[in-house]
Amino acid sequence: MKRLSRHHENVKTRLVDDLSFAKANVEDAVAAVNTVIEERLNLAINNYNMVIADVSEFKDMLLCQMTDYLDAKGERWHGNDRANYAIWRSDWGDLDTYGIDNVDEIEVPDMNHGDELEALKNEAD
Repeated sequence: MKRLSRHHENVKTRLVDDLSFAKANVEDAVAAVNTVIEERLNLAINNYNMVIADVSEFKDMLLCQMTDYLDAKGERWHGNDRANYAIWRSDWGDLDTYGIDNVDEIEVPDMNHGDELEALKNEAD
C-alpha cells in the first residue's frame, strides 16, 4: 500500500472530526467541573473553615478556663483528681482545629491526538 484509499482517507477525516468533537466535550466538562469546584465545593470548604474557626475559639476559651481552674487548685490538689483533670485538658488541647484546603481547579489534559492524526500523510513520499 503506497497511499491511503479514499475510504481510509474518509475514515481518517471522520476520526479527526470525532476527536475534535470529543476534545471540545472534555474541555467543556473540565470548565463545568471547575465552576462547581469554585462556586460550590470551595464555598462549602470556606464555610466549613469558618465553623472550624469558631471551634478553635471555643477550645481556646475552655483551655484558658481549665488552666485557671487548675492553677487555682494549686498544690492542694493531688493524685488522681489532678491527673485526670490534666488528661481531660490535654484531650481538649489535642482537638484538631486546622481548616481544610480549598481544591485547585483541574487542568484540561493534553489531547493532541487529532492534530497528530491529521498531520499524518495520506501517501508515502
